[in-house]
Amino acid sequence: MPIERIKMLSSEVFFERYMRKHQPAIITDLFAGQPLARVKTKADAVKVFADIQIPLDDNYDSAIKISDIRDHLDSRLSQHYKMHEEDSIPKYQGSSISLSDYFQVIEGRANRDIIRVAFLTDEAMQKSFKIPEVCFPQAGESQTLLNHNFIGVKGSFSNIHFDKDGLHAFLYSIIGRKRFILFPRESTSKLAPFTQFSSWSLQNFSDEDRAGFLEYTGGEEIILNPGEAIYFPPYAWHYADYLDDCWSLNLRFRRKDEITNLLNWTFPDLYSKELGHLLLDEGVDNSTKEDILFRLKQAFVGHFINGSEKALHMRFLAKQLANEYGHAASSSLYSVDFEEYIPSPLAEWTDFDHPTRPSFL
Repeated sequence: MPIERIKMLSSEVFFERYMRKHQPAIITDLFAGQPLARVKTKADAVKVFADIQIPLDDNYDSAIKISDIRDHLDSRLSQHYKMHEEDSIPKYQGSSISLSDYFQVIEGRANRDIIRVAFLTDEAMQKSFKIPEVCFPQAGESQTLLNHNFIGVKGSFSNIHFDKDGLHAFLYSIIGRKRFILFPRESTSKLAPFTQFSSWSLQNFSDEDRAGFLEYTGGEEIILNPGEAIYFPPYAWHYADYLDDCWSLNLRFRRKDEITNLLNWTFPDLYSKELGHLLLDEGVDNSTKEDILFRLKQAFVGHFINGSEKALHMRFLAKQLANEYGHAASSSLYSVDFEEYIPSPLAEWTDFDHPTRPSFL
């Protein structure tokens, strides 16, 4: 699945060539001529966005323990500092920090374990770019448009996963280089999926082992440079590794109403993912799509003792439908086996009565 580098096309052409075909691409000029495109270094960022507030809420994602992230970042200190090198920058203890202070603080050895954080695009930053026209919803699509940022130190990573919201995405690199890896739909069983996550810890692979793994899975690796954006489609398996201190903008957009229903009826695992692919695939006949949605809806409105029983029933129905109609699932499936021994990292999804179970609009 080679990933092209292209200049941004008109909304209509980009949709037809890439979004409709679920074909990833690197866009070299997404915000050409706009103020954000002139920000490519830390100095540029501080000059323009010094007062942006970044939350430091000690949160990463539900699949990985904070201590594991910090241990990993600590193991990479030698890439940033000389042996026994010390500095006078104290450990930062605040719960939020301005962008200008952030870039100073992370130069201290004691602060290289400040993990990647996500934060919403604020009003000042929004004035520096326009959301691309292709991001805005059309008839039969959700009104959801997510507009947020990721910032983190060199050595941070995002483990192999697929985004469970069923949205298209642009990830635009403001400063710093990221290694970005996308895996094809057919690689699902090879990625040893555990809910929406892969069980492989690619961040611990040597360059040689990573190359072998990509050959085995069909993954495609690219380096995303400042000023470039990667488009990746709904449900794409992906991994990101911060080769520098990085700041990026993430736009997530345009979800079909059928996918919104799927998200509200199912658990985010390889079976729900496969059903999402089937519903989005224009090569799949409408009768198949209608049967999938009808059977899911009929089960969802049925009577259950509690939300946990309902969630379990919907998971097994999704598995049945994915195996009946899908082709990415195989006899070598891992997720249910793992969950017999390991608590789900998405506990709120295992109970439809759970107070924090997401609801999609």
